[in-house]
Amino acid sequence: MYRIRKLFLMTQKLCQNQGLIRVFGIYIRCAHLILFFLMILFVSTKIPYIVDNTFAFQFDHGKDSLAVLEMIVSRTPSLIGPWTSIPGLFFGPGWYYLLLPGYILSAGNPAAAVVTMVILVVIQIYIAYKYFGLIEATMVATVPTFFMVSQSAWNPHPMTLISFVILAILKTLETQPKLTPKKSIILGFTSSLGFHFSTAFAIFYLPFIIISFFLKRVKVNFKQFLILFAAFFSGFIPQIIFEMRHDFIETRAIIKYFSSGSMSINFIEKIKDVFLISFGEYKLAAFPEIVGSSKLISTIVICFSLTVIVIGLIEIIKKRRSMYLYQDLIMWIFLPLIGLSFLHYNLWYVLGAAPAVLLLVAQLVRSSPKPARIMILMLFVLTPLSKIVYYYQHDRALLLENPNLLAVKLDVIGYVEDKIGDRNFSSYQYVPDIYDYSYQYLYFWKAYNGKSLPIEFSYQPNETSYVKEKNALLSVLPVRKGAPEMIFYIVEQPNSNANLLSNWWNHQASSEIVNEKTFGSEVTVYDAVSIKY
Repeated sequence: MYRIRKLFLMTQKLCQNQGLIRVFGIYIRCAHLILFFLMILFVSTKIPYIVDNTFAFQFDHGKDSLAVLEMIVSRTPSLIGPWTSIPGLFFGPGWYYLLLPGYILSAGNPAAAVVTMVILVVIQIYIAYKYFGLIEATMVATVPTFFMVSQSAWNPHPMTLISFVILAILKTLETQPKLTPKKSIILGFTSSLGFHFSTAFAIFYLPFIIISFFLKRVKVNFKQFLILFAAFFSGFIPQIIFEMRHDFIETRAIIKYFSSGSMSINFIEKIKDVFLISFGEYKLAAFPEIVGSSKLISTIVICFSLTVIVIGLIEIIKKRRSMYLYQDLIMWIFLPLIGLSFLHYNLWYVLGAAPAVLLLVAQLVRSSPKPARIMILMLFVLTPLSKIVYYYQHDRALLLENPNLLAVKLDVIGYVEDKIGDRNFSSYQYVPDIYDYSYQYLYFWKAYNGKSLPIEFSYQPNETSYVKEKNALLSVLPVRKGAPEMIFYIVEQPNSNANLLSNWWNHQASSEIVNEKTFGSEVTVYDAVSIKY
């Protein structure tokens, strides 16, 4: 009887455990399904912009694309990336290498850069889910900031991924405060990668990591510190090689910048502006936004979101709930604003702090009452959905005619190709930025895929020096020979100073305009024949 009773109890316990295992398994599968839904939601709301080519393709996009295309055709790795706001100082080449696979696979299609950014945000959704929670993942998939960074490809945009990786590793150190060689390498190398995308915020990564070690009382020995710093400096190897080859041009640029005195005379006014502008950007990483709604509804959404956050904070204080990384997050959100108040400031410099804002708000949302939590999560999900509805109802027709986006530029190039056929031609482009990197790239992209280049294409005749990649690309890609039978003048209307356009016309070759065609309300293509021809 004793053995039978023991066997019965063991069977009962096993059945109970199996039931718990089944319930736990269902929960895990549901969580994975929600994660999959968030990824699909995010990707599907970006597809219309990619299919319609209604994403930005301007000065920086064209310039970066030219650099990547040169790497492809010349098979020569770049040692530096785009230039910074400090003359003579460059970002690292990481941005170019990040774009490279997509450009190779798509034969240079500019949309590959946007697809790359979409993939990076999908990775961030996964990181947020794995290391922080479903609320965090939901916010990454829906808040306006991450919608924005995936709508165009620009070198500061990967900073959110860099920050998420660092914060995820720091969070693991809260429960296991021991620095391993693997974590040292990830923290060091990832923080150095920030200098390839946005130097202004990247300068804070390593100090924040070291401060975090002290706050968490992480066990760090000399060997781990050595690994950390070795991994950090390894990210600068391309720039170091460039410096040695070019007489330390960047080092001298940094010394000149700081010795000239860049601090604002009215520091109080400067720090006020920095905080106000930055908190406007922080709001996009923290609150839902119903696009196309009335001012009243938008106000209600903001007030409700603030209420949920305040209630969550009260609950945390009242019930003494713990928050992960709260000291780190506060440091990441506020200290860069003070530091950047001493230096040159642009609003995209604080993009690296957006994940910290999101993680802090997500914890406050999690601590709020369940009904409020469900309602605000529904508003987050409605944010990208409302964006797409508004896109088809209102934005799409306008964006298809916006000269800052790729769609219009492709229509213009397509018109020129249809008009000229196999004849020789030249093309001159006026854009408000003066340098026509976007059109330069589109002509080279077409040539890379089998089309012949114009006899000359520039912002004015006999001017090629501003496109440093041009000679290398012209030596490889097919160029038309002979004199141009037609000249095309592609003109985007100036945003302000009309004298610039007038001066541009004065520098063009002698020709007779025989036809003109407008694209939208801001782009005109003038067909002309050379008087000398």
